[in-house]
Amino acid sequence: MFAATLALTSLLSSPVFEAPWACEGIYSCTQGNGGETSHTGYAQYAWDFGMPLGTDIHAVHGGTVTHVKMDSTTGGCSSDYANLSNHVVIDHEDGTAGLYLHVEGESSNLEVGDVVETGDVIARVGLTGWTCGPHLHYQTQEVCGSWWCQSIPAEFYGYGVVAYGQSVVSENCGPCPATLAGTTTTISESEVRCFDRFTQWWTDAEEGLDGHHWYTAATAADYADTYGRWRFGVEVPGDYEVEVHIPSASADAQGAVYHVHHAGEIDEVGVDQAAQKGWQSLGVFDFDGGGDEFIELPDNTGEDYALMVPLAYDSVRFTYADEGDEGGEDCPIGQPGCACTAGGGCDPGASCVDGLCVADEDEGGEGGEGGEGGEGNESGEGDESGGDDEAGAGLDAGASEDAGCSCSSASDEPGGQRLGLLLGLLGLAAIPRRRSAPISQHGNS
Repeated sequence: MFAATLALTSLLSSPVFEAPWACEGIYSCTQGNGGETSHTGYAQYAWDFGMPLGTDIHAVHGGTVTHVKMDSTTGGCSSDYANLSNHVVIDHEDGTAGLYLHVEGESSNLEVGDVVETGDVIARVGLTGWTCGPHLHYQTQEVCGSWWCQSIPAEFYGYGVVAYGQSVVSENCGPCPATLAGTTTTISESEVRCFDRFTQWWTDAEEGLDGHHWYTAATAADYADTYGRWRFGVEVPGDYEVEVHIPSASADAQGAVYHVHHAGEIDEVGVDQAAQKGWQSLGVFDFDGGGDEFIELPDNTGEDYALMVPLAYDSVRFTYADEGDEGGEDCPIGQPGCACTAGGGCDPGASCVDGLCVADEDEGGEGGEGGEGGEGNESGEGDESGGDDEAGAGLDAGASEDAGCSCSSASDEPGGQRLGLLLGLLGLAAIPRRRSAPISQHGNS
């Protein structure tokens, strides 16, 4: 194990957003980036999602409303209707804005200057403007003073650049409830609101602290492609010991490096996942609640991608460690004699019995981690159960090229070689959704 301290940096190459509809809803992309029908020029990096008329549209990111048009009731499958589209534009206050197009007339009460949060309902799907069927056109774009600006590359959590025909399960489920409160807090990677997956290269394993973890293939690249991020708030600032849970299966990366973002700094701590199992301490770190504090694990561990070494993402635990505070003496969740996790998980060598972790030798059991190591599902990209949207949600597949809504073209998404290797060597699946698990907080009451 090693540690290093760096200045604040970001692994992001493109902005990443939530899906623009309700938590756990499933809709498909009917035209992706560069779609030859209409996603060129200013719309080069846009998406069309087939959604039923009247479906609530949710903000992919918070910001300030800069443009609203809600007075149109007209639309049609011709460029003649292009300027009749109702829309909402939200400035993300980071140099980008989100454009929501073809929305239903009078479906929003927003006004210019209103502040919205990620997940807020901002309008409903309509049939206004140049459209051949009910759908939402969304694009991340530059801020140019108009409602129609140059679109820019962007991605969605857990899916990366969504391609034509791909189904997306929304993880737009609200703010993360996890807080460091001077006790012990355990954050599961299954908690959709507190664990973010960047890009789509993920496999679901039915083994880990809560009977589940994610893994991806480690790489020797200079820069991270895929990574996971555990997020939380800070209610009681101070020193906390940070531990990461390493599952016993599908966790073989020897060069895993966790990035601990805290109090304006980043500490890098290495863990050999092949040799170090169960809870592993990254050290004690000061969290001041100043924002931008999180734990991150990138995939560029230094191991050859062709070897397909699984890099695991399981739970993270924070234990208050300020001297003299009783919170640091709490019984750590998951250890023998202590409370089980919210999902009924315990450390290796212990099993959950009536809410407490009991050493297996005391019970005669075989193991404390839930389920055998899994390889995930065997499907390719997208969601097996959500291939077709509800009736009326799709667009006219036979629309002409100038209709602006045909879903007959796929985006030329990069990374196809990687996907082929994943599917061929590991049966790797781009799993469409995560389970939602509660946050465990334990302390003296």
